[in-house]
Amino acid sequence: MMKEKEESSASDDGKDDESASAIRPDTSMISLKENLESLAQLQKVHEERLFLCQTEISQLKKFRTDYLHLQKRLKTLPDKTTYDVMVPFGSLAFMPGRLVHTNEILVLLGDNWFAERSAKQAIEIVKRRLKDCDEKIKTAETTEKIHLNWLKETAEVLKGDMGDQVDIVLKSDGKLRIPEESIVRHL
Repeated sequence: MMKEKEESSASDDGKDDESASAIRPDTSMISLKENLESLAQLQKVHEERLFLCQTEISQLKKFRTDYLHLQKRLKTLPDKTTYDVMVPFGSLAFMPGRLVHTNEILVLLGDNWFAERSAKQAIEIVKRRLKDCDEKIKTAETTEKIHLNWLKETAEVLKGDMGDQVDIVLKSDGKLRIPEESIVRHL
């Protein structure tokens, strides 16, 4: 009975218990193939995010172009009090009309809220939106560069070229060894 208690206490330590190590997978046993598959999946996610970044950048650049055209038109709009225009009537038809009160602009504030502004005030709103658009483009381009660099490094790892990475080996005597081919000499 005393022997059984000693055996059970030894197995509680987890040192002698073989079944406990069988339950917990050893991370060092993950094969290279599984790591490469995981890396390929991660690469696919980065490619998708890169596509989303590029889509967002093209959409933001279109918004920027539209705002620039709007700004140009708002500068010339109050020059006359009335304009003869072709007014859209449905999706396929136009009819002649007249644009009046050219210095009164309805500006979308968001969520279907509008405010009546003068053309000069509307130009200032457009300038702020252009500035915001430029900041968003800059952020999206930075994100795009991050994804491109990550994909480039991943491609180098997958093909076996480690790029600017260097292997540093710790010898048994405690000294570090850098392979001779990894040393770059600057003349």
